[in-house]
Amino acid sequence: TANVGKYLKVIATGTGSYSGTQTSTATTQVIANGPPTVTIGSQVWMQYNLNVGTMIDYLAASQNDNSIVEKFCYGNIASNCTTYGGLYSWDEAMKYISTEGSQGICSVGYHIPSYSDFTTLITFLGGTSVAGGAMKATGTTYWSAPNTGATNSSGFNALGAGLDYDGPFGFNINTHFWTSTSGYPKFVGLQNNSAAVTRNEDFIGGKSVRCLHN
Repeated sequence: TANVGKYLKVIATGTGSYSGTQTSTATTQVIANGPPTVTIGSQVWMQYNLNVGTMIDYLAASQNDNSIVEKFCYGNIASNCTTYGGLYSWDEAMKYISTEGSQGICSVGYHIPSYSDFTTLITFLGGTSVAGGAMKATGTTYWSAPNTGATNSSGFNALGAGLDYDGPFGFNINTHFWTSTSGYPKFVGLQNNSAAVTRNEDFIGGKSVRCLHN
């Protein structure tokens, strides 16, 4: 059975509040009745963090290789998944397949972006020192002050979803997106106090998933 997925429907405005209209200069579209997407350069990204699967208690259980897609919700609060998306282990996001560019838990027609995919995005947005600002939602509702450099000019609409490393931390302060690349770097990150994009490697904890159209 294909994973049809669920997608968040909050859009950042220039003031940091949320409404039903995209106010960035990016092009928003819906592909084949799929999730809302945004075209950035030559790429078509899902505009919101993936939110699929069954919530499990991060204090009591781990995500496992079974027939159920499992997610952590920050602070074990289901509404945080509704707003910020689920937090997944790398293996869970990849559906326990290590092939770069795999569909993973994304819907048909989408895949977990590789490090190279993110590099293409970052380069288009001006490089590592400024691309994070173009990706972050503006204001201090979904990012803690100072939310340095945030313009959301790309329409990527990144929120401060935080992380899970045997417990949640970093809510509205940072967010990490898995890549499907098994070597270095494995994830890219954004912070509230920088316009830059960071890149690093670990297999630990729950991070966000942002799918890319094939």
